[in-house]
Amino acid sequence: MKTAKLAFYNKPFPRIQTFYDLIDCCVAYGLPAYEGFCHMELTEPDIDAAKKIRAYADENGVTCCCFSVYANITGDDAAAQVERMKGFADVAAVLGSPFIHHTIAPQPKEAVADPDVREKMFWLGINGIREIYDHAIQNGVRAIYEDQAFIFNGVAGFGRFLKEVDRDIGVVADFGNIFQMNERVEPFIEAYGDRVVHVHLKDMLEVSETYPDRYPTWGDAYCAEIEFGHGEVNFEAAVAALRKFGYDGYYGMEYGAKSDDSTAVDEMVAFSRNLLA
Repeated sequence: MKTAKLAFYNKPFPRIQTFYDLIDCCVAYGLPAYEGFCHMELTEPDIDAAKKIRAYADENGVTCCCFSVYANITGDDAAAQVERMKGFADVAAVLGSPFIHHTIAPQPKEAVADPDVREKMFWLGINGIREIYDHAIQNGVRAIYEDQAFIFNGVAGFGRFLKEVDRDIGVVADFGNIFQMNERVEPFIEAYGDRVVHVHLKDMLEVSETYPDRYPTWGDAYCAEIEFGHGEVNFEAAVAALRKFGYDGYYGMEYGAKSDDSTAVDEMVAFSRNLLA
């Protein structure tokens, strides 16, 4: 098995306001790769900006291991969102990323409670993904998808998705998102580990309804992202499950700091390195 690979995947915080800052952060921590997100210079598809970022990354020996986008391809503007995703797939190719990853149906729980609405959104998502995949693969970029939100999530829901999409999509094992379905990531990996091509390291904790930045679960509870090792995710068991399938891809450390908390970043990197040692 190859040595486990860590990548920095973050939302902007004071120390990181540009992709160049993000690449500098990777260099500072000795990380070989970053996972891009649709923010900063690349809030919308911009090929010229992507070329400059790629050049800077190459100069510093840093790779883009994945490009991720927040999108909703199941709403009233689904066609426009699909076209936007095609543009981001082109950006991913320029950045040198082998993957384009995006959310599918991030609607609130209340919006998808009706089974008929869920079914309509499911097929909008399936058809959009087929179109995005077919466009991206022409440039050597593979569309990949994680367990997320309330339709394309959970062991059973994701299994139906993989069966119906009829494309060679890759799977992102997100350690935390599945908590929204009141499940844990280990059974998800056991079910789909042979298709996992990318990982999001994330920790989650069940919290009260007054907790800031909480996510509702499919039940009556709430969960929230928390510093690695302080939540309910069994990182060791999840990594062991991945290793059973010979996973040797990147582990994106998904970090959403609200402030420039260098200590928290230090702890996250140290925790992840120790986990994968």
